[in-house]
Amino acid sequence: SVSILDYGAISGDSSNEAAWSNSAAITKAVLVANSSTDRTVLVPAGYDFYIFEVEFSHLYEITLTIDGNLYVSNNITEWPTTNENHILAALYIGDSSKITINGTGLFDGQGYDWWWYVIVTTIDDRPMLVAMERVSDLLIHGVTFKNSPQYHLDIRDIKNVHIHSIDILVDVTKQKQLLQEHGLLNELGIPTFPLNTDGIDPQGINILIENVTIVNFDDAIAVKPQSGSNYFSSC
Repeated sequence: SVSILDYGAISGDSSNEAAWSNSAAITKAVLVANSSTDRTVLVPAGYDFYIFEVEFSHLYEITLTIDGNLYVSNNITEWPTTNENHILAALYIGDSSKITINGTGLFDGQGYDWWWYVIVTTIDDRPMLVAMERVSDLLIHGVTFKNSPQYHLDIRDIKNVHIHSIDILVDVTKQKQLLQEHGLLNELGIPTFPLNTDGIDPQGINILIENVTIVNFDDAIAVKPQSGSNYFSSC
């Protein structure tokens, strides 16, 4: 496997500089794997890496194994507010095939600060945790996804997908306290201000999602329509 440590990843440092370095290290490692015989990129166990946006397109037969911990930087003002080319996400993959995300590690969006920011400012430029468009033959299993700023897995216009044996967890207690403090819960404890921390939002064809644990304060799995304007469509 190709370790991100070999490309300058810095563990245990939440600074902006380290987070950008880690995004660059992941990018380099994936691009190397995409042009070599060893097509597995490793986030090694026992390390914590803070990241900003990482984006890819035209990957083929790539495995990203997350055995360590990835944390989305919560330095909100350092984040871009949008991406002109695609969905804003901590990890974005577009126009690719035979993609696997697996491992025993954690992908943590550190969403609390983002939720607080949206409620207080009403400005909502939050990234997704993972977003994909026009990806076929996708396999995701093993990893724990936690506290995304917005959707955890926003996967659009996809084909031949198997997602299984993953956990998607939101700190519901913290989220509830935050909403309650700002009068955004009704008498039944239901949010009146949606923070949109959806679990999985799939849009596509031939998708199997099974054996997943999703604990959040929003949609667990929200299936979106696939139409004739999409790449993978016969309508």
